[in-house]
Amino acid sequence: MQVPASLSCLFEERIVHEYLLPAAIAIAGAILLILGSGLLVRGASGLVTRIGLSLEMIGVIVIALGATMPVLATSAIASYRGESGLAVGTIVGSNIFGVLFILGLSALLTPLTAAARLIRLDVPLVVLVSLAVLGLAWKGYIGRADGVGLVIAALAYVGWTAFLGRGETSPVREDLAQLVRSGPLQSPRSLIVQVILGVTGLGLILLGAYCLVRGVADLADLLKIDSRLAGLTALAIGASLPTLIAAIWFSARGRRHIALGTIIGSNILNSLAVLGIAALVASEMLKVPSAAIRFDIPVMIAASILCIPIICRGCVVTRWEGVLFLACYAAYFTYLVLQIVVPGTVKAFDKLVIMVVIPATIILVMIGILKVLRHRRPARPAKHRIRGI
Repeated sequence: MQVPASLSCLFEERIVHEYLLPAAIAIAGAILLILGSGLLVRGASGLVTRIGLSLEMIGVIVIALGATMPVLATSAIASYRGESGLAVGTIVGSNIFGVLFILGLSALLTPLTAAARLIRLDVPLVVLVSLAVLGLAWKGYIGRADGVGLVIAALAYVGWTAFLGRGETSPVREDLAQLVRSGPLQSPRSLIVQVILGVTGLGLILLGAYCLVRGVADLADLLKIDSRLAGLTALAIGASLPTLIAAIWFSARGRRHIALGTIIGSNILNSLAVLGIAALVASEMLKVPSAAIRFDIPVMIAASILCIPIICRGCVVTRWEGVLFLACYAAYFTYLVLQIVVPGTVKAFDKLVIMVVIPATIILVMIGILKVLRHRRPARPAKHRIRGI
């Protein structure tokens, strides 16, 4: 039986409106986030330079505005719309994507080095903050009081980071100074242009976040996908694209410690400021899906713990370790895709994770810790032998 041409056209038009249009809106939102993040960082860094703040504060702005604002806008809009699963999935998924995929890809391009402050504060703090998120989410929601506490903790972290940055090593300070003069932080001298860039960038981020959330939410409804899974995949990756581009840019140009600091610092701010603001703008409370408590947040904690021995051992993330991080994210992403496409195969994948992935991760962490302890062990004094005695 031949389908009439008019019905065929209506069917094709329905597919375009129901599937292609939300996908196009989501892609446009991701592009706007990238453009807006770049403009916001350029305008804000110029304003900070003009009012005479330190170069270290400019480094904080790179992390806080360039990397965190897209995730903040996306999760806040999702929370305000009542999409708690999208909001929580975006935050947790961005942290996992940042540590495993962005850090892994950056290390694959060029081995990453860690500054002294990153070892002293940021790496242990990202683990503690991830554990705190699990503790707050254990009751099934994050209330407004929790949100206020998280935002205060984020402000304290930014202030303490700027304070510690005054004693940073000279190579880091020289790199920050060079970034102000050239590169992504280069800003025009005109105050009016700087303000216009900052306001325009913020507007593009808000518009891009709205388009990304709307497009992904509509696609999730049409395809009957759980909002948590949509947040962990499409929203998290789309909101993290500015961080990915910045990390690759820094790594390719030899500013490896700044790339690593951007990734770790953005994860801390995601867990503190972004989660706190998402809880504050929610209509009642930010509900945390039970699957996120049982699996996704523990994966985020495990990824954070994996950073400790790798970064502390000689303060370098090598290429093979970058491949390891990418492989871990590939396994996690495959798990999420299987939940969406063929839920029946998830049980078999669970056995693979329990029998292979988890033991391998524990062994790698233990090996890294042993190497750290051996690296820090003081060398024994050599026994000299006096000739002729």
